[in-house]
Amino acid sequence: SQKPDARKSHFGVGVAGVAGNKGAVGVRMDLDDTSLCFINAHLAAGQEHYIQRCEHFRNIMHGFRFFHQSNMTPESNSTEQASLPYGGASPKSLLQQSSTHQPLLLSRDTERSKVSLRQSGSGGLQAGEYIADKDLMIHQHDHIFWMGDMNSRLHWPGKLGGMPIEQAARKVQEKQIGELLALDQLNMMRREGLAFDNFQEHRIQFFPSYKWRPDADELDMRSQKHVPAWCDRVLWRSQRQPPAEVDKYDIHLGLRQSDHRPVFACLSVPFEGTLPSDESVSELRSNNSDGQAEVPMLSLSHREIVFQDAKPDVVPQEVVLRLTFNGSSQKQVGRARFRLRITRSAATASRASECPEPVRPHEEDNHHIVSARSSTDELGHASITSGSLVRALSAHPWEGALEPGKPVEVRLSLNLCEGVLMRRALEATLIVKLNTGVARDRHYRVPVHALLEPSIMRLPLEALAGLGRRALLDSDRGSEEDATCRAGVAAGGLPKEILAVMQFVLLKSSEAEPGSLDWWPDPLALEKKGREPSLVQQAVEHGQPLPADVSCRGAVQMLLQWIANLPEPII
Repeated sequence: SQKPDARKSHFGVGVAGVAGNKGAVGVRMDLDDTSLCFINAHLAAGQEHYIQRCEHFRNIMHGFRFFHQSNMTPESNSTEQASLPYGGASPKSLLQQSSTHQPLLLSRDTERSKVSLRQSGSGGLQAGEYIADKDLMIHQHDHIFWMGDMNSRLHWPGKLGGMPIEQAARKVQEKQIGELLALDQLNMMRREGLAFDNFQEHRIQFFPSYKWRPDADELDMRSQKHVPAWCDRVLWRSQRQPPAEVDKYDIHLGLRQSDHRPVFACLSVPFEGTLPSDESVSELRSNNSDGQAEVPMLSLSHREIVFQDAKPDVVPQEVVLRLTFNGSSQKQVGRARFRLRITRSAATASRASECPEPVRPHEEDNHHIVSARSSTDELGHASITSGSLVRALSAHPWEGALEPGKPVEVRLSLNLCEGVLMRRALEATLIVKLNTGVARDRHYRVPVHALLEPSIMRLPLEALAGLGRRALLDSDRGSEEDATCRAGVAAGGLPKEILAVMQFVLLKSSEAEPGSLDWWPDPLALEKKGREPSLVQQAVEHGQPLPADVSCRGAVQMLLQWIANLPEPII
């Protein structure tokens, strides 16, 4: 890429949440329209600090920022200052800030897409402007590679230090790797959804990376503190297709200077270079030398794809796209191969094939739909963009073979996992690459439109509180500027939507007979009750009373889902 936008940063999660004894460093870059993020982390040590390691992961994911050059302090361009939160606040000033218990005031400048950070008190944050929409978080990348000392240990209930050292030593000597890995805490985190959500790791087929004798080829298992474990790991998360693939995952036993042995992974990310130019994109129709319309080499069932009323954290929407290879009029071609690529919307999108016009919202309903060009949400943090849409889209299968005249179905799914405060229209492009083996590759562009519906899930507390008395899905909310002004002032306490659910649970549980509340019903009898959290969410988003037939358990489930999906921890 001519503009790789390479950045580096770091984030401490040690003492008081800012000291550097634990934390992460990272670099990021762009390769044309593909963004890559590399994180090297060191999490809390000790078998008993399982939950603390989960917290460290969450804090790094939510707090790590790759700051834009314009957000660096003018008096210093040092890496340390540029990589700290809010454009260069030192750990000392952050500690002083936290001791004053003064709120951080955010005000949105809609014309310049900036946030003014104003903080009083000596040692606090200096007054200035911080361009939030140009900073990047970890999850805003197409491919994330996470490596380092995760300090994952072997879980053993009721015993400090983990599995008895004698038992661990015997299993290592007998090479019973699978039985040890079944107790691995990092795998437990992933299974239970406590950390490393949607991250993947290649199958481990090597000895534990900890604890070895320095300058020796033997594990150090002298005491209970030296239980072997796979502390050092490499994980990845691909948020667009094609995904990254692992070629090798192993341990390097030749570097013996430490009590750890380094672990490495060789991964490959499919990359096809720059996007096809407009000249290389095949049109829906073309004419031969006699002026007659030719049948296109590839027919698509949709010339554009539309996802209506998409919301975060709901059942993914699906659209079936049928590809039909019609053969080549120039040379005899038995079969062809296709490969899909989802990218940000191009300036000029070619129509791929004939199809009925998609259903679009009425013009009178469009006054509260925000264009994707608006790159900053009402609180100034980076909003959902076309890049977010690319990461939310997936296709299955994304490559395969085509026989002449035999359609192949591709399922395009939209699974949105980012906050949406206002109705928003986003656009991406699906590129279908056709390879016949006897001619140059042909590319077919299919525009993908997503009309996003606001949701209380994954929104910051300040964004919900800033709505005031208006409902999130109020059709009379008016202009974007009005909503921006309301959301720019964070209200005290919890948002009204959450207070309404809490009040419902309190009143309903207080009126129930003792022992009558069914908090843990039979899972096989939950067909109806399984829909209750969505009914509760729908009611509060429209500013309506909660349905009377909803159970306390259903309301509490909705609260737990809301808490679990908050972009930042409450505490």
